[in-house]
Amino acid sequence: VNIFLRAFPFLDQVSKENINKSASYITRRDQLLGLDVNNTDYVLGLFQPGYMDYHKLANEAEQPTLAEMTELAIKMMQKEAKGFVLFIEGGRIDVAHHENKAHLALDETVELHKAVETALKMTNEDDTLIVVTADHAHTMNINGYPRRGGDIFTYVQGTKDKLAYSTLSYANGPNTPRFKEGGNGQHDIISDTRDDPHYTFQTINLLDAETHDGQDVTVFARGPWAHLLVGNYEQTVIPYAMSFAAGFGPAVELLDPEHKFER
Repeated sequence: VNIFLRAFPFLDQVSKENINKSASYITRRDQLLGLDVNNTDYVLGLFQPGYMDYHKLANEAEQPTLAEMTELAIKMMQKEAKGFVLFIEGGRIDVAHHENKAHLALDETVELHKAVETALKMTNEDDTLIVVTADHAHTMNINGYPRRGGDIFTYVQGTKDKLAYSTLSYANGPNTPRFKEGGNGQHDIISDTRDDPHYTFQTINLLDAETHDGQDVTVFARGPWAHLLVGNYEQTVIPYAMSFAAGFGPAVELLDPEHKFER
């Protein structure tokens, strides 16, 4: 592991090997942006004591963006003559969905998009396979017939009660249920502060936290052997396809000898 950028501390897990190599421990955005890549062998970046702050709520002077961490990681790893494997996660998308906070979940998704754009610009599809996917879906849905070009965070009119309902909603999770216990109708969201990043969107089944659901997720791939990730397949196929493309790992026995990675 040459570079590790995250929130949770894991100093007790760091290997003592290569102790004479040059290493940097960074905790702020300015340290990341100012790092001398050419004279640094290892980087450990821990920017929060717990989860990274949501991008929309973060202190921009202290916490780097996912795209900035991606850029540094690729610059560090591109120094490896035999190539590299890099894992990047927009982990707070999932957390925001569990809280039914669509504002934050979609903003974190945009940040992941920017990180993917950075990776695409910095690599060559002739020799670099990039795979973008998710490990599961959530219960968020787009409802009704909202106005074309309208704000996805707003509401739609048209219920029998003449009340509005949110364009985005969740099948379960925190917030007032769509139909209140003992009530005779649905929650009127017109007066809600819907532009608040912490606004929790409508749900039918009240839970402490929203759950995953059973929808298929999309896999986007560009680069060598990307055609292996086309169609509908089990999730466990993905690491095998990546292993096959890289020439090492669990799928290596499927390769011809000349295609195997030379360690």
